[in-house]
Amino acid sequence: MRYFSLFLVLILTIFGLIFLPRTSLALSQKLPTPTPRANATFEPLASDSATASQSSKPIPPKPQKSDITQPTKPKNKLERALLARPINHPSWNNFITYIVQRSVQHGLPVNTIVLILLLPLAASLIAILRHIVGLRGLGIFTPTVLSVAFLSAGVEVGLIIFFTIVITLTLFRLILKKLHFRIQYLPRMALIMVFISLSMVILFYFLVLYTTLDVYTLSIFPIIIMILLAESFMEIQIGRSLREAIYFTLQTLLIALLVYLVLTSDWVQIVMITHIELTTFLIILIDTFVGKYIGLRILEYWRFKRLVSSR
Repeated sequence: MRYFSLFLVLILTIFGLIFLPRTSLALSQKLPTPTPRANATFEPLASDSATASQSSKPIPPKPQKSDITQPTKPKNKLERALLARPINHPSWNNFITYIVQRSVQHGLPVNTIVLILLLPLAASLIAILRHIVGLRGLGIFTPTVLSVAFLSAGVEVGLIIFFTIVITLTLFRLILKKLHFRIQYLPRMALIMVFISLSMVILFYFLVLYTTLDVYTLSIFPIIIMILLAESFMEIQIGRSLREAIYFTLQTLLIALLVYLVLTSDWVQIVMITHIELTTFLIILIDTFVGKYIGLRILEYWRFKRLVSSR
């Protein structure tokens, strides 16, 4: 229970860092501003040629966040970079790029292709973080899908949804354990989905009313992904202690955030779409090198630095 309390303190701290500035901003926008008293002097009527006041100028619309998980209209930055190097005759070193260019010219969204090409890169990064750095997450599928969900929802909203699901799942499991309520695994997961869905409805209520986070353009895609990942976190809580479950969950989140930072780089996206054959070959080489590596990991060097330095 002590580890769960520390976990809640950590989550509340992250929520506070995200919510407090935006909540104060939202409340300040909703509070009415006091109007000055009218003076006794009369203002002259404005003529037809008078210009509009500063307050009557239209407010420019808020720019929409870039989301490569959604198809976009033609001629975005990725499509311009792809079509800037037209390939008329395919050969052994550019036939995949030729196929992609022809597909985009016939209407296939370039964001869809970029996202597909980024998945092997995300998996390779997770393998490096596991075998070279020493971070231990929940396999390779969970961090990859979680990073794509952050890519679609935005990191702030994605973190809030992620922590809400994990806290709801953990609390529900602890309540069932305290009540000695025994039920089969699949019906229990179905019951947990009910409470997770209700927690999502309550969460979006508070996000819409008390924050300025952009949840109006949020698609169902990242929400469903993170809800379905609840089964992975449930399995690790059943098979391990609460301390280990929190440990693996936080490391999985850290891996997903690191992969997310790489995937959101415009430079990475442009290189992946314009040099498909080269980047694919480099990813294969990196995966082979990581698979052959049998030395100590970076975190293990730090953990056993006394033993290593004594030698």
